[in-house]
Amino acid sequence: MMKRVLIGLAYSCAIAGCATAQEEIPMQAEHFDLSQAKGAEFKTVRGREALCFEGGVALVKGRDLPNGTIMVDAENTSKRYFANVIFRAEDAKTHEAAYLRMHKSRQLDAMQYNVHLNTESNWQLFGDHQRPADFGDGDWVSLEVAFAGDKARFAAESSAGSYVLPVGDLTLDETGTGFGLRALFPACFSNFRISSDTPDLSDVPTSVYEISAGTIMDWQLSPVAGFEGFAETARVDAEWETVQSEANGTLLISRYRTKLGGGNFEANALDLVYAGARIHSDRARTVAMNFDVSDMGRLYLNGKPLVELNNSFRAKGNALFRGDFNVSTQTVMLALQPGMNELVFAVAERANGWGLAAEITDMTGLEFR
Repeated sequence: MMKRVLIGLAYSCAIAGCATAQEEIPMQAEHFDLSQAKGAEFKTVRGREALCFEGGVALVKGRDLPNGTIMVDAENTSKRYFANVIFRAEDAKTHEAAYLRMHKSRQLDAMQYNVHLNTESNWQLFGDHQRPADFGDGDWVSLEVAFAGDKARFAAESSAGSYVLPVGDLTLDETGTGFGLRALFPACFSNFRISSDTPDLSDVPTSVYEISAGTIMDWQLSPVAGFEGFAETARVDAEWETVQSEANGTLLISRYRTKLGGGNFEANALDLVYAGARIHSDRARTVAMNFDVSDMGRLYLNGKPLVELNNSFRAKGNALFRGDFNVSTQTVMLALQPGMNELVFAVAERANGWGLAAEITDMTGLEFR
């Protein structure tokens, strides 16, 4: 079974203690690439110079920050909006993000980690990287993002208190050095500062994943196609690309594939990929496999469909269903034949996280090939 072990729980640097040599990023148009920010304007908000925009990404021009600290204040309002600091940005389509769900004060997902890959948000795949926070009744909420190597520490401070979210397993490396702001629905930001000093993140827990021998880490992945329903049969094609799951056993499909029409959240059309693996068995046997898919999937064994499911956001007849991803969510019995067996997942995605994970609970007499 997959298990994450967290080491260390002290957060002495949050908000004020670690960032040194701070530099202000003036809230002026010449400092930002606003080509991907909808309705951007600079104006006075609650007595401060602020950048306000309705959605999208505002990257800082001409600056690199592979490691460092970013600080900004987000306007505090009960209106529905998401205030993001983005970092490790390759461009407006691929970057890490720390965000506050301003309308969800005191709820379990008020503060969250996310990664955007090839335009697509993946928050459903990181359900353990979130925490509650009380945004209070002050005019602004401060968000600080310190990051170095594969670690980050997100810290929010409001009139109600201070809140820290540690992340010990960032998805992107220092290849992307851009940074900036992201909004979903109208948002205003002020007091934008950075420090290029490498922060001390020794207090951030290190994420260690114990992956069982039955976790499928290597997949054969098909090209993307528009979704027109699940096929009656599916086989692994020799031309499919070999791709790898993350250290936690999850295949982030958007790392390798771009949706045919993406970036519009629930307004996206459904797109489809196939992911396959081959399992050799020394005899006929039936084994249990834990798995999950996001959003929708059909599982095939040796070309025949076994099970179909829909874990889409707001599915299950409930507008509050989140569609959080976890490999332990489903279990199916695989009736394996002697010799080679083909396991194929058809995975259809609309938005919020295109992922797959599978783990055979007992690999006695079995081998992935």
